[in-house]
Order: sequence, then structure tokens, then C-alpha cells
Amino acid sequence: DVAERMKDNDTVQFLLIGQGKLRPELEARVKEQSLTNCIFMDFLPVDVLPYSLASADLAVITLNEESAKVSVPGKTYDLLGVGAPLMCITPPDSEMVRLIKQHQNGASFEADKVDDMVDYITEMSSRPELRQQLSYNSYKASKEYTKNNAYKYV
Repeated sequence: DVAERMKDNDTVQFLLIGQGKLRPELEARVKEQSLTNCIFMDFLPVDVLPYSLASADLAVITLNEESAKVSVPGKTYDLLGVGAPLMCITPPDSEMVRLIKQHQNGASFEADKVDDMVDYITEMSSRPELRQQLSYNSYKASKEYTKNNAYKYV
């Protein structure tokens, strides 16, 4: 929905990497809506993964209602480590919302807040200094989640 609403903004591209169960449905929607701002890629080899993650101006993490309260996706920590600003699509009482508030490294939206997501992406693309600050905050946050300090979270 966000990509469809931003189809006339030629400065924003959506890169979808992976083989998730929703990929065929998403590819069909992109084709049906003639969206040229979406690119699909398969999983990348491990040796280029850090470059892939670091190339994102804004990394998107989605969680459904069932997993949001008990899970932080593992890729979150990789994204923090490369300094990616985060945009999470998740219920408001999720651990991801807490993480973003604590570290001031992005924003979180409920799935039906498409206009708010579009506004946020537009702001991020037009304010490189904001993106840079959020990137720095993500990288700084990554230092909180290392194997050397995992004992804090037990």
C-alpha cells in the first residue's frame, strides 16, 4: 500500500529481499498495480549481507499481532550494527516500539497507518540530517546488544 501511494515519487525505491510466504502475493500486487518502485531479490550470500543491510536508507521490520509481544527479529540487531534507521510496522505494545523509543533510531506504525508511513518515508528522504542522526543512534544502540553484555537481558 505504501509503495502504491508513493509510485509517483521517483526518489524512493522499495527493495524486498527474501523468499517469505507473502512474496508471491506481493509480486502479483506490484505487477497488477504496475509499480516500478519495487524490486524483488532473493536472499543474498552471507559475505555480501552486511553491504546489503548497510545500503538501506531506511530498514523496515514488520511483526504481526501474534509475534510482536514476544519477539524481536534477529535481523534487527544486524540492522542496528550497520547503523540502519528503522521503520517498524507492528502493534503499539510491541518490544520493537520500546526499542525504538529507547534508542530514538526510527519510528513505528500500526499496519493501517499507511498515510503516516508515507509521510515518514517522505520526511526521511528529504531530511538527510535526520536520517544521519537516526543512523548514528542505531549504530550506538548496537553496542547495547553484544554477546559480551547479553547477561543484562537474562
